[in-house]
Amino acid sequence: MRMDPIGNSPVMLHKDDLAKVASTWHDMAVRMKTDPEADKAWGWVLEMWAYTAAAKVNDVYHDLVPKFQAQPPWDTTLDGFYILHYTYGNDFTDKGVFTPGKIGQWRFDKRSYMGRIPPCPLKLPPEGTSSSVRTLIEMINEACAVLPNWDTLGIGMSVS
Repeated sequence: MRMDPIGNSPVMLHKDDLAKVASTWHDMAVRMKTDPEADKAWGWVLEMWAYTAAAKVNDVYHDLVPKFQAQPPWDTTLDGFYILHYTYGNDFTDKGVFTPGKIGQWRFDKRSYMGRIPPCPLKLPPEGTSSSVRTLIEMINEACAVLPNWDTLGIGMSVS
């Protein structure tokens, strides 16, 4: 019985496979979340790993596409990837050097905007920053530029 290394990748599955894993996935996620040690160890990715374990327990396997999704800043180029997933903080020096685990002089982290709408346009990363991060910011800027009333979208928004 193998465990697919699916972790944070998007998963496409048939509804029959979802039916096989759904209750186990739910139960594992709740048990892990209510266990302080597990919750601390797994944090915000807890339910993703609960899915992975539930799939294994229920003999649901996945066709893996190793370069399916790029995840800047860890993937430095988008070559060969199909989709772009932004989840990690992107921190760089003013010279474009990646600073993992340390807030950089240039920074983009979607969690910085949980209670407000990001500015449009976002400041472009410094020269030397990986092409994946530069493309991510350019794509966000392109999208927000064509959305009407970008600056008022968050009015009345509450964060719980």
